[in-house]
Amino acid sequence: MTIKNTILNAERHYDSFINQPDDWNFFLGLAEYVKFVSEEKTSEKIIIEAMDQGKARFKDLSELSKKSIVETTGVFEKLVEIIREDKIDFPGLKMEIQEYEDCKNGLMFSSTPLPFTLFETLAEIIEILVKNNYVDKIKDYVLLRAEPGEGGQYCIKEFTFSHSFSEYEKADKLFNDKRDIEIWGVWDNLVMVYNSVFKKEEMIAELDKDKKNFWQALNARGVISELDKIKEGKSDNSPVYFKKQNFITKASRFHNYLIKALTAVEDEMGPAEEKKLINGELFFYPVDGKAEYKGVVGEFGFGKKHYELLVLLNNSKFTPFNLDDIKRHCNEKITNDRHKFKAEKDVFDTINYIKRKLKVKTGEYFPVRKKGKAFIWEKK
Repeated sequence: MTIKNTILNAERHYDSFINQPDDWNFFLGLAEYVKFVSEEKTSEKIIIEAMDQGKARFKDLSELSKKSIVETTGVFEKLVEIIREDKIDFPGLKMEIQEYEDCKNGLMFSSTPLPFTLFETLAEIIEILVKNNYVDKIKDYVLLRAEPGEGGQYCIKEFTFSHSFSEYEKADKLFNDKRDIEIWGVWDNLVMVYNSVFKKEEMIAELDKDKKNFWQALNARGVISELDKIKEGKSDNSPVYFKKQNFITKASRFHNYLIKALTAVEDEMGPAEEKKLINGELFFYPVDGKAEYKGVVGEFGFGKKHYELLVLLNNSKFTPFNLDDIKRHCNEKITNDRHKFKAEKDVFDTINYIKRKLKVKTGEYFPVRKKGKAFIWEKK
C-alpha cells in the first residue's frame, strides 16, 4: 500500500466514526480505526516509534521502583529485628508488620503501586514507635520536632528512610503527567478501546494468568462491562472510562499526529523509493490471516494449508524449506487431514492459490516460490 493510500484509508476510517452520534457505533468505528493503523506497515512503524518513548519512561520508573522497594525493605527488616529482640508490642504493630510482608510477597492486592504501599506501611510502623516513645529506635529514619508536643510525645516532621522513594514519587508523577499529554499515552487509551471491542476474552485471560494482575484484571472487567452496557443501550449516561467526548479528543490528537507523520514520510520518500517499497513486497499478518501484495489484500483461514505455509515462510524469510521441512512444520497444524502436505504438487498448488487470492498475474514475479530444490520467501 502506498503512503498516499495509507493516508486516504486512515482518513476514511477516521471520518467514519468521529462524528458518529451513536455511542456504540462511535467506539466500534474507533476500534476498527485502531486495527487498521496498527496493521498497516508504515503507520505501525510510526506507532512503534511513539510507544518506544513510553517504554523508555516506564523503564526509568521501574528502575526507581526497584531501588525504592529495596531501600524501604532494608529499613523495615532492621526495625522488625529490633522490635522482636526488644519484644515491643503495641496495638496495630503486628498488623502493620504483617501487611508489609504480605504486600512485599504479593499476598495482598492493591491498586496502589507497591513502592507507595510499602512506604506508607513502614511509616505507620515508625509512627507507632514514636507514639510509644521508642524515638531512639527510629532516630535515623525521621526528622522530629525539636521539642516534645503535648503529653510528652514527639511529632514527626519528615520521613527520611528512603531517598529512592522520593525520587520514585517525583518520577511517578512525571510519568503520569506525560502519559496524559504524549502520544504514546493517547495510543494506550485507543488500544484499550480496540481490546474491549475485539479482544476482551483474550485480554482478561492473559491478565488472569498472574495473580499480581488482580487489580488490573478487575479494572479491565469494569471497563469491558461499561462498554457492553453502551453496546446494549443500557448505559446510564455517566460512564467512568468510556466518556465519548474524551475519546473524540484523544482520537483527534492521535489522528492528527499520525497524518502529519505519514505526510512527512511521503515527502521524504521519492517515487523510486516508494515504488521499491510496495512493488514486489509481500506482507502477512498472522493475527487475522491477511496477506497484502501490491495493494491487494487476501484472507487466509486459520488451520488451512495456505495459512500455515505463509506463517512458516513469514517467520523465516529468506530461509529455504524442502518438502520434508514443510510437512514437519505445517501438517500438525492443518485441521483437515486430506489437506496436509504430501507431495511438492501440494506446495505448488497452495502457492498458486495464494497468488490467485492476491490477484498475481500469470508470469508475474511473486516472492514465495521454489528456488533450486527448496521453497522460499525471498527478497526481490
